[in-house]
Amino acid sequence: MSYRLILRLLVTPLLNGCFENSQSWSKFPVFPNANDVQEFNLLEDRAHQVSYVVTAVYPNTGVAEFYSGEVREPWVPCFEMIKWQSFADATRDPAAYIHQVRLYWVNYETNRLLLLGIRYISEGSKFKELPDNPNQNIYLVEYQEANVDQMIATLELTCVRT
Repeated sequence: MSYRLILRLLVTPLLNGCFENSQSWSKFPVFPNANDVQEFNLLEDRAHQVSYVVTAVYPNTGVAEFYSGEVREPWVPCFEMIKWQSFADATRDPAAYIHQVRLYWVNYETNRLLLLGIRYISEGSKFKELPDNPNQNIYLVEYQEANVDQMIATLELTCVRT
């Protein structure tokens, strides 16, 4: 998957076609000891994001494990290992070095995709084996998709079809 596509998918999904704006979003708990919790709709109410910061030393996966237990039927997981990625992000001002994990779930009944993004954001764009701070930036984003199967294919995900 290309670097630009990865960045785009963490912040803004690829939207396909037209669909009705969603009025109700799933409610998932916020990880314990979260700071700076924010909740808002995106993309003309076609996405809903809850974001916050957790203090956890890299490569802590507690938030990923928490949501793996909290996101239940009718949501089904898309099979990806919890694998850290790292890259320079020169689109930010100032540039940053990112360490991230992404996990996805799909709700086929409602054509929704759920993204959990966990990011450490370090100063500067030079390679860093470890983040320069213990702040995990958490993004839990629920997207309403016109064609969830097409989005799964675009993201090259393998998801359970119920």
